[in-house]
Amino acid sequence: MRNSIIPEEDEAPEKSAADIQSSEPSQERDETLFLKSSEDGIKKKIDFIIMYNFSADPESRNHHESLRRTLKQRLRSKNLIVEDASEDENFEPRTDEEGNIDEKQKYFIKIHAPMVVLKKQAEVLSINCRLQSRKDIKAMIASQVQERIEGGVLEGDSDDEDDEDNDEDSGCLENFFSKTKETWSNFIEKSEGFFQVKEIWDTDPEDYFTAIYRHDLHDYFAKTENEEEFFTDSQRIRMVANILNNIKWEGKNSRKIGIRAFLENEEGAILGYYPLHDGVFNEPQISDEEDFVPKKSLRAYLHRNWSGWKNFYRSQPLDEIRDYFGEKIALYFGFLGFYTNSLIAFSVIGLIVMIYGLATFQTDTVITETCNMTDVILCPKCFDCTFDKASDLCQPLKITYIFDNVFTLGYAFLVSIWAMTFLELWARKNFFLEYEWDLTKIDKDMEPPRARYQAVAPQNRLNPVTFKKEAYIPLSTIYPRKLLSLSVVLFFILLVIASVVAVIVYRMVLSVIVNDLGFAEDSPVGEVVTPSIVVTTTASTISLILIMGFNLIYHKAAAKLTELEVPRTQQEFDDSYSFKIFCFQFVNYYSNLFYIAFFKDTLVGYPTNYLSIKGSDGKEYRWAGCDGGCSYELAIQLIITMVGKQLINNVIEILLPAFQKWWTRKKNEDNLGLNIDARWKADSLLSSSNEIKYGFDVNYLNDYIELAIQFGFAVLFSCAFPLAPLFAFLNNIAEIRIDAAKYVKYSQRPIPERTKNIGIWEPIFRFLAILAVITNGLQLAITSQTVPRIVYAAMGKSENEDLPLAGFARSIYSVYQIPDDFVGGNPENYTECHYEGYRDENLEPTIDYWSDRYARVLFFILYEHAVFLTVWLIVWLIPNKPQSLKNMIKQEEYIVQTILKDKAKKDLSKKNS
Repeated sequence: MRNSIIPEEDEAPEKSAADIQSSEPSQERDETLFLKSSEDGIKKKIDFIIMYNFSADPESRNHHESLRRTLKQRLRSKNLIVEDASEDENFEPRTDEEGNIDEKQKYFIKIHAPMVVLKKQAEVLSINCRLQSRKDIKAMIASQVQERIEGGVLEGDSDDEDDEDNDEDSGCLENFFSKTKETWSNFIEKSEGFFQVKEIWDTDPEDYFTAIYRHDLHDYFAKTENEEEFFTDSQRIRMVANILNNIKWEGKNSRKIGIRAFLENEEGAILGYYPLHDGVFNEPQISDEEDFVPKKSLRAYLHRNWSGWKNFYRSQPLDEIRDYFGEKIALYFGFLGFYTNSLIAFSVIGLIVMIYGLATFQTDTVITETCNMTDVILCPKCFDCTFDKASDLCQPLKITYIFDNVFTLGYAFLVSIWAMTFLELWARKNFFLEYEWDLTKIDKDMEPPRARYQAVAPQNRLNPVTFKKEAYIPLSTIYPRKLLSLSVVLFFILLVIASVVAVIVYRMVLSVIVNDLGFAEDSPVGEVVTPSIVVTTTASTISLILIMGFNLIYHKAAAKLTELEVPRTQQEFDDSYSFKIFCFQFVNYYSNLFYIAFFKDTLVGYPTNYLSIKGSDGKEYRWAGCDGGCSYELAIQLIITMVGKQLINNVIEILLPAFQKWWTRKKNEDNLGLNIDARWKADSLLSSSNEIKYGFDVNYLNDYIELAIQFGFAVLFSCAFPLAPLFAFLNNIAEIRIDAAKYVKYSQRPIPERTKNIGIWEPIFRFLAILAVITNGLQLAITSQTVPRIVYAAMGKSENEDLPLAGFARSIYSVYQIPDDFVGGNPENYTECHYEGYRDENLEPTIDYWSDRYARVLFFILYEHAVFLTVWLIVWLIPNKPQSLKNMIKQEEYIVQTILKDKAKKDLSKKNS
C-alpha cells in the first residue's frame, strides 16, 4: 500500500539496489521520444508536441510565424526547452512543383520540461512521489514508535470516537449484531477476489510509500539512476499540460489564457498539440510467455494484454491503465469491469426465466383457456374496427408469457435488490482503489480554475482553502447564465416529449389502417404477425430513429450550454455537461417505455367512455391499448431500442476509428517527410485527444452516459425483458475492448487526470437504482397480471382444484350490451361484447374492481418496503468502507502526525542552536 509519510530530514535514505534496478529500462526506448540535444549524455524526453504548417499566402504566413515566435517565447519564459526545426539557419519550407509553399506539409515544435520546472509544478499540482520501500519505512516507523512508547509519548492518546466504535461491553444484543456484521464483512473481503484486477506489469517488485512532493525534501524520495526519470511519463504530461493551460498571452493580467485560447483565437497559427505515446502499440513479441512484459512500451503491453479481442476473458490491468492514462480513465474501466462482472448472475437468472417461459407457455392454464375462448367476443379496438374474438389474443399472450411468468416476480425482486447493493459494493471497491492509488487526500476545492473561467472572470479573490489569489465570477453573473442554459435544456426535453406524443398518435392512426387492411389469420404469417405487433414494431423503429437523431443535435448543444455557464473547475464542467446529457437521454430513451408500461392500457377507458382524439378529417381515433396486456409491447420496445442502440454504437465505434486512421495516414503520408515512423509524426495521424479538441474528454463522458442508459434498460423494466442483463453483459464484454482499443490504438494520448471516484455518475446510477425499485413494483402491480393471478388463486375462485387459475381468463372480462345505434356498425348483429375490467351491466365498478385496485396498491407498498429493507440489511452487513482499512488509514495518519511533530521539533532546535 502507498502512504503519505515524509521521512525526517536527517535520515535521508540511500539509493537501494532495488530502486536502481526498478528504474532501469530493460531495453532502449524509441529514439524519436527524445530531443536531438542532450546534456552530459542524458536524453531529454519530449513531453509535448505542437503541430503547425506554413501558409501559402505571404501575409498570413508572416502573421502566423510572428504568433508562433511569441508562443515559443512564452514557453521559454517558463523555462521549458523548445526545439523547432524551422529555427535552423538552413531551414526552408517545402514547396510544391510550382514553387509555392506546400500547406499540407506538417511541422512540429517539441517541448521538454527540465527538472527545475517539474519540481515546481509537482508542488503546485500536489504530485505524489515514491519514498523508500515499504519494509524500510515500516522498520523506521516501528523503531520510532517503540521509542515513543518507551518514553511515554503515546500514552493517553486514545480516540474517544474509536472507543465508542469498538465498545464491546455495550450489551449482548449489540455485541451479537457487531459480531454478525464483522463476520459478513470478513467473508465479503475474502470473496472479493472475483472482482479483483489482475496485476501483471510488475515494474515495482516492492511496495512503496508515497508522499506529496516537496522540493526541499527531494533527497528523501526514491532515487532513479537517471534524474529525468524521477517523475513518471504521466506525471510529466500532467505538469507540462498545466503550464500550457495557464500561459497568459498578453501580460501578467491578461484574460487570454491557455494554449487552447491561442488555438481557437489565432486560427491557423498552430494545428494542434498533444503528448506522445511511449512507443508503437504493436511492438514485436519476443517471448511466448503469457505474462511477458514488453517494458520498452507500456502502450504495447496494454495492447497485448488488454485492448486486443483475444483478452476478452481476462481481467483488466487497472494499475497499468492508471499509470498510462491516469486515474480518471482507470476508474471508468474499473467501474465498467465491476459492473460487467456483476451482470453474470442476473444474465443466467434472466435466461432461466425465459427458458422456463418457452418450455411451459403451451401448457399454461390462462393461455390455454384464452386460445379456446372462441365464444367470447371482444369490443372493437377503434370506432371503425371489427369485433374480434378473445382467442385472437392467443399469440400476444404467448409472447408475454415467455418473459412474464411465475418466475418473474422473484427475478424482479432480486434485480431490484442487486441494483441497490451493486453500488454499495462498488463504493467498497472504490474505497480500496482510493487508498491504493493515493486518492484519499484529493480535495475538489484545491483544483485550479479552468483557463476559460480565468479568462471570463471579472475579478479575483482568495481561495477559502488554499488562501491563494485566483479568478472569481460572482453568483450574480453565473445565475443568469445557468437560467438560460436550463431554459434551453427544458426546451429540448419538451421537444422529445412532443415526439413521443407524435409516436402515440401514429400508433392510434396506424391501428385503424392496419385493422382496415386485415390479416389472413389462417395463413402462417397471420398466425405470428398480428396487427398489434405490426404497429408496435414500426412505432418502436421510428422511436429509435428519432432518439438517435436527437442525440446528435443535443450533444453539441449541451457542450455549448456548459461553456456558457463557465464552470470553475474541470470536474464541475464534466458534471454539468454529464447531467444535461443524462436528463435529455433519460427522457429520450425512457419516455416511450414509461408510456407503454404505465399509461397505454390504463388510459383506454371502457365502452361509452373511451379516450379519443378527433383528426383534421373529422374522424375520431381511439387511444390505442394493448392486446392482452402491455408486457409484450414493452419487451419489443426494449429489444429494438436497447439492442438496436448498442449494435449501432458498437459498429460505429469499431469501424469509424479504424477508417479515420487509415484515411488520415493515406492522406498525409506525403506530408510528414520520409520518416513517418517518428513518434511525433505517427501520433499526428491519430484522432485528436478530446481534451485538446473540445476542452474536455467527450468520449469518456459519453461512455459513462451509454453505461447509465444501459443500466436503466437492465433494471428499470426487468419484468418485461429478463434478457436485458444478458444483452448488457455481452455488449460490455465488447465495449471494454472497443474502448480500450480507442485509447490505445486510435487516439492521441490523453492528458492523465486524477479523481477519487466516478463523480456525478454515482448519484445518477443511485437514482436509477432507486427508480428501478419503483418501476419494477409498478410493472408487477399495473402492467403485469401477476397481482390479479395471485388474488384469484388465493381467494379460491378456481373452477378446478388441481388448477388454481382455472377460469381466470374469463373472470377479467366484463360484458357490455351492444345498443342498436352502436358507432361503427354491427354487421354480425352481436348483442354483447366483452372488455377488460370489473364492471356491472351499468358500467359501474364492482366489488372485484375495488378489490383488484386495493390488492395492486398493497402489493406495491409491500414490494418496495421489502426491497428497501433487504437492501438496508445488506448494506449494514457489508459496509462500503471496511473497518480494517479505515483503522489502517487512521493508524498511518497518526504515525504521520507523530513523525511530522518530531521533524518540526528538530527543525526548531536546529534554528535555535
